[in-house]
Amino acid sequence: MTNGNDRTIDETAALGLAEEWRRREGIAVTRYRFDPVLALPHDMIDVSLRCGMPELVYPVLIGLMEGHPADPAPPPQRRVATTRRRASALVP
Repeated sequence: MTNGNDRTIDETAALGLAEEWRRREGIAVTRYRFDPVLALPHDMIDVSLRCGMPELVYPVLIGLMEGHPADPAPPPQRRVATTRRRASALVP
């Protein structure tokens, strides 16, 4: 699984490793790339970091691990802070 928005990891190297695994007999490899338009951060699955986005990533990751075709992640919702309440509302 790669992140089209990630500039920290060399996607070419990751895909090369996946291809090496694919060439070995008996090893099935499925590749999945999150679209850059999702603007996912490097630490996209880390629940301990504010920048993590597991609500978008985990369903795809679980689907891949279970052998299901991965559905594309939904577009992210942006947070809009209210001025008087410090609460935030999700806006599609």
